[in-house]
Amino acid sequence: TNVTSEPLLALMENITLKDLKRMTNKFYEKAFQDETLDKFIHSHSDPHGSRFAKWVHQKLSGSNVWDKDRNSRKNLQEPVRLADGQKYVVHDRTSAHVAAWN
Repeated sequence: TNVTSEPLLALMENITLKDLKRMTNKFYEKAFQDETLDKFIHSHSDPHGSRFAKWVHQKLSGSNVWDKDRNSRKNLQEPVRLADGQKYVVHDRTSAHVAAWN
């Protein structure tokens, strides 16, 4: 559980979701080029930077932008095939990490 504080909320008055998206998109541009990190990314076409920015924004500001985004795609998940052949549905960060490590 994350709890925002007054100083954190004051800081977030100067950091927009657009700012965070710019930063996280740059991170993923570099991650796609890194041989090790790229192994953990299922698809380059997914909006990774945007989703990560929404998650950070929600944690730091108390908004619900990431929850709304996640709820809008819950039923759109196709299973991915793991290295051992099993199928697994990735629906959040935790399940994505499970899929990446298996």
